[in-house]
Amino acid sequence: NKGYRGANRFLSGFLFFSFLYLLHNYFIFYSKSDFWVAFSISTQVIFYLIGPFSFFYIRSILHDNSMLKKLDYCHFLPFIISFVGLIPFLLTSWDYKLEIVNNMKSDDWDLAKFQINFIVPHKIDQALHISQMFFYAVSHWFMLIRYRKKSNEAILNSQQYKLIRNWLLVFCVIFSLITINFIIVMFNVWIFDNKTDFLNKSNDSLLFAAIVYVSLNMAVLSFPQIMYGLPIDRTRIGDYNLINSQVNIAEQIVPLLENIESKEEILTEAKIAPQLFSNQYLLEIENALDGIIHKKLYLDPDFKLANIFNESKIPVHHLTYYFNNVRMLAFSEWRNNLRKFKNDHRSSLI
Repeated sequence: NKGYRGANRFLSGFLFFSFLYLLHNYFIFYSKSDFWVAFSISTQVIFYLIGPFSFFYIRSILHDNSMLKKLDYCHFLPFIISFVGLIPFLLTSWDYKLEIVNNMKSDDWDLAKFQINFIVPHKIDQALHISQMFFYAVSHWFMLIRYRKKSNEAILNSQQYKLIRNWLLVFCVIFSLITINFIIVMFNVWIFDNKTDFLNKSNDSLLFAAIVYVSLNMAVLSFPQIMYGLPIDRTRIGDYNLINSQVNIAEQIVPLLENIESKEEILTEAKIAPQLFSNQYLLEIENALDGIIHKKLYLDPDFKLANIFNESKIPVHHLTYYFNNVRMLAFSEWRNNLRKFKNDHRSSLI
C-alpha cells in the first residue's frame, strides 16, 4: 500500500508476529508433534515484537510519520537481549531439545527446569511478557488521549479524524482485551503445575484469545479506507484541502499574535491532522500526472486511469480518490480539460 506504506508495515508486522505467537501457543498446549513443539519453544522470543509494532503503528497514523528516531530502537532491546540469550539453545543437540519437548508434552511440564534462554530465566521472561503487554496497552490509550487534547475543534470534527479515531479505538480495545486475556492465562500457568489442570481451567481463555484475534482481522477489513485510502465521500471537499486551508489561515493569524508564546503551537496543531495520504505521497501523484502531461499520453483516445497506473504504479483507487477529493473533479473531466486546452492552443496557432 502506497498511501500509508510506513504505518501499514508496522500493522503487518504486528499482525504477523501476533498470529505467529498464537500459533506458537497452540503447538505448546495441544500439539503432539515433537518437531512443532521444539519449533515453538524456539520462537517464543518473537513475543517481544508485538508491542513495539503496535505502538509504532498507532504513532505513525496519528503523526503521519513512520520514521523511527534513535531512542525508538530501545523498544526492541527486550527482543534483542532475549534472542541473543536463545542462540546457545538453538545450537544444542536434538536430543536435548527432545528432552524439553517430552517435558512440555507431559502433565508435569515445567520449562524452568531447563536453561533455554541463557540471559533471561524462564520465570523472569514470563514476568517481562506481562509487563510489556500492560505497558503498551496503556501507551496506546495515552497516545490517543494526548492527541485529542492537543488537536483543535476543526481537526476533531473532520471526517478523516473521526474515521481514524474509530479505527484506532477498535484497535486499542482489541489490544487491551488481548492483554487482559494474556495476563489471565499467564497467571493460570503459574498457578497450575499440571498441564491437564491448566488446560481445563484456561480453555475458555484460550478460545477467547482465538476469537479476539479473528475479530482483529475482521476489524481491519471493516476499515478499508485506513488500509487502502478508498474515498469516504466523493461529494465532499477532501480533508487535505481542509487541512491546507487551516494552515493558511493560521499562518495569516499567527503574525498578529506577537505577545502569545503559543503561536508556534497553533501552526503545528494545524499541520499534524491525520490524513489518508501524506503530503509527500500527494506530491508523488502530482509528479506522476505532470509526467503524463509532458508525454501527452492523455491524447490517446483510449487513455484511462489504468494507463496512469501502468506509468506510475500508483493504485487506481488512489488516483480516483485524488481526483474526486483533492482536485475536486472527475478523472474524465481532467482528461477532457487537457484535450480541450491542447485543441484551443492549436487553433490559436493556426
